[in-house]
Amino acid sequence: MKINAILTRELKNPKFAEAYYADKEKSASVLALYHAREEVGLTQADSKRPSINHC
Repeated sequence: MKINAILTRELKNPKFAEAYYADKEKSASVLALYHAREEVGLTQADSKRPSINHC
């Protein structure tokens, strides 16, 4: 299930919606990270693995 579908469903819950909108800035950052990972095909676990980049 995509994050937008989950969010739409959860926002129907008044308690969730109140908490979500009260902390919208933090939520926006989390959603941006989720979408960026999704765009490049990474999972949350992938993004936690250390990378070795020697420039």
